[in-house]
Amino acid sequence: MGIMGYALNAGLASCTRKSASHKDPHQTLIVTGDGGCQMSLNELATHKDHGTTNTLCVVVQNGRLGRVQNEKWGASAKGNGCAIGSPDFIKLFEAFGYPNGLSVSTSNLADIDRVIEQGWILANTQGMCVIVLHQDERVSPVMHKLAVNATAKLRTKFVEESLTAPGQQKGSAKRLLPDTLPCQKAVDDYLRNLKKLDKSEAHWVDGNELQRSEFSIAEVLEKLVKTLPGYPEGSIFVDEGQRTAFNRGWDEMARKNLSGEHLRELLEEGRSNGYLLQFVVLAIPPGKAYPLHAHPNHELVVAVAGECRELRSPVLLPPQDLHRCQMAFAGDRDPKGFSSELMQKTVFHDQGESGRFADGVFASALGDVQKETAVNMPGSVHLSYTSEDVGSLLFVLWSGTHADIQACNFKQQSGVELLARRVAAEFCEECPCLQASKK
Repeated sequence: MGIMGYALNAGLASCTRKSASHKDPHQTLIVTGDGGCQMSLNELATHKDHGTTNTLCVVVQNGRLGRVQNEKWGASAKGNGCAIGSPDFIKLFEAFGYPNGLSVSTSNLADIDRVIEQGWILANTQGMCVIVLHQDERVSPVMHKLAVNATAKLRTKFVEESLTAPGQQKGSAKRLLPDTLPCQKAVDDYLRNLKKLDKSEAHWVDGNELQRSEFSIAEVLEKLVKTLPGYPEGSIFVDEGQRTAFNRGWDEMARKNLSGEHLRELLEEGRSNGYLLQFVVLAIPPGKAYPLHAHPNHELVVAVAGECRELRSPVLLPPQDLHRCQMAFAGDRDPKGFSSELMQKTVFHDQGESGRFADGVFASALGDVQKETAVNMPGSVHLSYTSEDVGSLLFVLWSGTHADIQACNFKQQSGVELLARRVAAEFCEECPCLQASKK
C-alpha cells in the first residue's frame, strides 16, 4: 500500500522488472480506487509503451475519496469535498489499448471468482485487463496506516488486529482506572459468585452534558456501581486526582475513535446514529454467553474488573439502515421498543466461507492497557461472553438498543444454519445463536 495514486505506478514497476528469480512471466495485480486511478491515468500510456504483460487492474468505484473521508469525517459520515465523478473506466482502458474490460457488482463469491478468472485470461493474452468493482455506497471500509519503520512483528500484529476486529476500534493507550481497585478482592468475589447479569440504574445523557466542565463521568461510574444489587462497599477511586485522570482519559478515548459528525452528535446531543445514549454498569458472571446481536450506535466501554470476550462477525451492517430516523418507534428512552423494531428490520446476508467469526478479548481489566477500553461501531455484529472462571464489570455508554440475530433476519435462509454451526463450533455446543435459529 502507498499514497493515493501510487498503484498504477507501482504496478508498472512490478510487471516490467527483470530478475533471476522471475525469468518466467509473472502476474501483477493492481488494486486502486476511482480517485487514485484518476490521479495517474497517464501511466496507462507508460504501461503500453513498456509492454506491460499479464497484469490485472481492479478499480474500486465508490464515487468518493474513501481514505480522506474516513480519516477526516469518519467512515459512515458524508465528508465535504469527498464525492467524485468518474469516467467509464472500461472505455478509458480500451482507449489506451486494453479492451474487453469487465465489471462486477455482486457479493456472490462464485460470480466474483469467474470474473477474476476471465480477467487473468485476458491479461495474459492482451497485456492488461481492467475489472471495475462497483462498491455498495453503504459500505465504508475502515482504512489503516502502518509506520514506515514498523518491524515484521508489528506488521503481523497489525494485520491480525485488522482482520479479527471488524467494527471494533482501538481503545486508549493510557490506563483510565487504577491498576488495582481499592476493593479489588471484594469486587472479584462479587463477580465470581454472580449467577446472572446484574445491571445498574441508567444515567441518560442530557444534551451537551458531556461538554460541561462540572460534569464528571467518574462520579457517574461511582454512583451507578452502588445501584448494583450486592455490589461491595467501597469506591472506585481513592482521590480526586484519579477521578480527573479518568475523565480526561475517557474524553480522549471518545475523541480518538469518533470524528466529524459522529463526535459532534455525541458531544452536543448525547446521541449516536440518532439514538439517545445512557451510561450503565453491567456485571456479567463467569461462563455466560449472550445471543448474537447488532447495535445501531457507537458503544464506548471501560473494563472496570474482569474480562469480556466476543465472537465478532466480519460483516458490518450499514449504519444508515439502522439509524434512529428509520425507526417508527416514538419513545426515546425505551430500548426494548427500539430493539423489537430493529429485529424486524435487520437483514443479515449469508457470507459463505468468508463469514467466519473472530474470537478475542473485547474489554479487559487484567493487564493489557490497550484492552481496558473498547469502542464498537454502529452496525457491528457480535456475540459477547465471559470465560468459565472470569466474570466482567463493564462501564458502558450505549443506547441499550440491539437486535438479536435470528432466522428471520437472514436474506438467505441457509445462512442461519451456517451461522449457528459456526458459532457453536467456535464457542460451545449450546449457544444462544443456535437456540435462536431453532425458533
